[in-house]
Amino acid sequence: MFNYKVCLVFKKNDTILSQELNVENSNTARNRMIKITKVITSSDGLTIFFCSNEKITDFTEVFEMVTRFKNFMIAVQDISSINDVDKYEETIFQQNESGNWEEIFFDAEPSLAFLDFKKAMTPEIYKQLLGHMYGSENLPLSYILLKKSKNLKDRRQQFISIMTACEIGVKEFYKESKPDLSIILDNLQSPSIPKLLGSIFKSYFEVEFPKELRKQIQKYVEQRNGFIHSSEKNIPTLEECLDCYIAVLKTLNYLNKINDNYLYYDLYDEEINLISVSNTQARIVFSDLIKERVSAGQLNMSTGFNINLNYSKPKL
Repeated sequence: MFNYKVCLVFKKNDTILSQELNVENSNTARNRMIKITKVITSSDGLTIFFCSNEKITDFTEVFEMVTRFKNFMIAVQDISSINDVDKYEETIFQQNESGNWEEIFFDAEPSLAFLDFKKAMTPEIYKQLLGHMYGSENLPLSYILLKKSKNLKDRRQQFISIMTACEIGVKEFYKESKPDLSIILDNLQSPSIPKLLGSIFKSYFEVEFPKELRKQIQKYVEQRNGFIHSSEKNIPTLEECLDCYIAVLKTLNYLNKINDNYLYYDLYDEEINLISVSNTQARIVFSDLIKERVSAGQLNMSTGFNINLNYSKPKL
């Protein structure tokens, strides 16, 4: 029998009741290679013990179980500390023949998590800022949701939040440009986002929404619906989240351009490419216009990377 444990150690003690729960593996775990044997909760953190008849060489299933454990503890036990990965450290150990616990390490793979366009504040934006602070100008909820989604660590939640921002943003656009439609959009089941960006869009604004961008949004709407109605195993990749974010940002940006809204920003339409240099390195390539604005001191580009552990490749 091979024994393992995953420790979620809080960086600051939490007010969690101390319990040691031994697991009686019933029919639920009868045919599983990896079985949960014990769960310990305390103010220091949470520990899950596993065992297996065979030595584990791919820990993907273990960490899928840990993810479901964390979701349960957040949703049912109100342990919000594990909702923020910066508040705890997660490590996995295996028990050696002497009974001592040895930490297991995994190959790390970096990936681009977000992009920030830190642009110079123009007089128009400064005016809007003051108006918003005084409460006389509203900031679209879609932009708040979209930009805050970058800080969500749970990729499933992040993807759903990005597409929720898209849905709200499209409806905000229609209500601003066609106020007579507000009653329909607010009180009746409105058309889907792909339809609002398709034939309906063309009939109202006499211009066609960019076809390729609409296809992307339609694909992400279907993916979003899949994530809502499927099991927790169905999780988008970091690349899918980033691509979805960029597509929604470009969608809202195009709508702001149509409405001549101050939120329109030409550089959101510029292409940004991530070129792989090696298995663990990548290089970001910005467009010439972005480089020009950066050189002129009108823009700073900020990027964030996530370090992803490849649980299928432990350093045994």
